Amino acid sequence: MREYGIDPIIGHENLVWAPMRVTGQHSTESLEFVVNSLKEKAVFGDRDLMVIELRRLGVIASGR
Repeated sequence: MREYGIDPIIGHENLVWAPMRVTGQHSTESLEFVVNSLKEKAVFGDRDLMVIELRRLGVIASGR
């Protein structure tokens, strides 16, 4: 993410509200899904695409 100018810890592009104590929210499976999704988008090397994907993933996390 740093390669695209996105701070993975405090970058506003990577911050999202998501409920706590939801089964699967912080599971290995969920993390793998996020990492694989971002890797797919990284192939194109476009920051805007990464931001769109982070938003999409945030919607998924906030809806659990």
